Amino acid sequence: MQALKKVYKVSILGMSLILLSIVSANAESFEEMKARWDSSERMQILYRDRAELNKKIDEDMRILRAQQEIQRAKPMPEIGMHKSKIRDGTSWGYPDKVNTTIDANGSREQWVYRNSLGTRYLYFSNDKLTSIQY
Repeated sequence: MQALKKVYKVSILGMSLILLSIVSANAESFEEMKARWDSSERMQILYRDRAELNKKIDEDMRILRAQQEIQRAKPMPEIGMHKSKIRDGTSWGYPDKVNTTIDANGSREQWVYRNSLGTRYLYFSNDKLTSIQY
């Protein structure tokens, strides 16, 4: 009987050690799993944010293309046009730079437009377009 009690105590102690090691192993696994979950959750947030940003970029690009189409649909400047008509009613719009000369004959302006194709100029005398230089 005494021997049986010792074996039983050893068995209980052994089982306790086994259970303790299982719990410890699971605790580490739980921490690892939690870290993976947190990482996964962060990734989901990043993907969601990226998707929202892509939607915003797509919408901005759609608006820009629509504005460009509207701008292209406007007429080109023509000799004799008033400068306000050119600014507001043509595809050239507002100039990048305006050079003004005032003399006895009145005022003259040079409007400078710069883009990827080069530099273009409009010349005005007394607010009317007198020449175009491409």
